[in-house]
Amino acid sequence: MNLLQAFGRVPTNLYLSAAAYVTTNGGPLVAACPADSGPDIGTNGFFVVPVAALRDSPGNGTFDLLDPGRGFKILSVNSQNTNCVFNRAVMPGRADQVQFVNQPGETWNNLAGGSKYAMPPAMILSFTDPPPARAPQRFYRVELLP
Repeated sequence: MNLLQAFGRVPTNLYLSAAAYVTTNGGPLVAACPADSGPDIGTNGFFVVPVAALRDSPGNGTFDLLDPGRGFKILSVNSQNTNCVFNRAVMPGRADQVQFVNQPGETWNNLAGGSKYAMPPAMILSFTDPPPARAPQRFYRVELLP
């Protein structure tokens, strides 16, 4: 879909909803995604998708935010006191899991509380890890969950 042609400009967000009705001529709503209460689709019945999240730079069918070589990565890491704080790019409407190892070659471990769902329209999430004092360094990665 050419958003510029359809809307006259490229919007910041798209608001999407899928609905099933009993008939095509005004029958009642029987199901909607995202689910909403009431007989009609209300303001909570739309999934907000930032247009930037739909970017597929190489045109290979993988959104940049799901491609580790482009957008699905840790963006910044900072130290605050003894905590490691990092921001990571996320795909709105998807969940991921932060994992760590203390030494290369070890088995990756899920960080407690490291599984996050990116509530649309969020495209960046922050995470704080208070590594134990006995771990002078840690290596991190982020796994996209199904």
